[in-house]
Amino acid sequence: MSQDTPEPNVLRRMLAASSSPPPRREGGGGVLRRLALALCRAMQEVAGLAITISGQQQGVHDLDGVEKEAQAPEHALITLVEAPGGAAGLVVVSAPVVGAVVARRMTGRVPAALPASRAPTRTDGEMLRDVIDGFLAHAAEAGPWLAGYGYRGMLSDARLARFTLTDGLYHSVRLDVALPGGLGEGEILLLLPQHEARQPVTEAGQGWSRAVSDRVMGAAMPLQAVLTRLQVPYARALRLAPGDVLTIPVAAIDSLSLEGAGGAVVATGRLGQSRGDRAVRISQAGLSGKRTAPPAMAGGAEEEGFDSPQNTPPPALEA
Repeated sequence: MSQDTPEPNVLRRMLAASSSPPPRREGGGGVLRRLALALCRAMQEVAGLAITISGQQQGVHDLDGVEKEAQAPEHALITLVEAPGGAAGLVVVSAPVVGAVVARRMTGRVPAALPASRAPTRTDGEMLRDVIDGFLAHAAEAGPWLAGYGYRGMLSDARLARFTLTDGLYHSVRLDVALPGGLGEGEILLLLPQHEARQPVTEAGQGWSRAVSDRVMGAAMPLQAVLTRLQVPYARALRLAPGDVLTIPVAAIDSLSLEGAGGAVVATGRLGQSRGDRAVRISQAGLSGKRTAPPAMAGGAEEEGFDSPQNTPPPALEA
């Protein structure tokens, strides 16, 4: 082999370099740094927690990938965030971060240990609302796809995301959070739509959306009318037998809640009669997540054919 002929290993490297595409540069490092700073500022300003970011990851997912990402952290708080233009996404907060924020805001100090992991409630969502809004407000400087978003509520299941979000591609940012006081680590996942990927809705798309909406809205939803809940010793509960009497508050007759799956309150009302049947008159509707006493009904507001408990005495208990 002459001196002008490259060695075989050099030729292989030259050939490999010419056949492979150049690396893709997205400039994501700057965005991730700004998002990490935005989260640290929000946690410090709102919750009083001095966190550090131990890891960052960025990607792009379709709607199936969004659902899988949101399902990954066990007992995570899945929150819906929306922008004024109608775009919607998710902010997913892992259970350790939720526990630290809730404990800090309730007690005013950093907890010595995290509470046991559990399914999040709407109360948890409200406790995290200001943190999420603060994070999104600070994050708006990182890119146009982050501007204008705010907290709108929580999703009880990640599978509801496909019925809430529009089809398309979504930016995915995962921030690994090191909690203060040796409380361990958690994560926050940001899933927001790519504005440039949004397409006008076609007639076929509208028809598909209507079909899905009709199918979902036409599904049966079991409701339970709950007068009150009692707490009794476990030993007494095991001894309950036919003929035993449990005392309930008088106020429970005049105030009940209609609850759906998972105990979510969809309405509150009053117990009465309608055409000889037991009935419930709705006094307040809307998902609230907790049982609240309905407002007092003004005089003369009774519906025709509806007798309230004041006019209809409860049935006597048989001896």
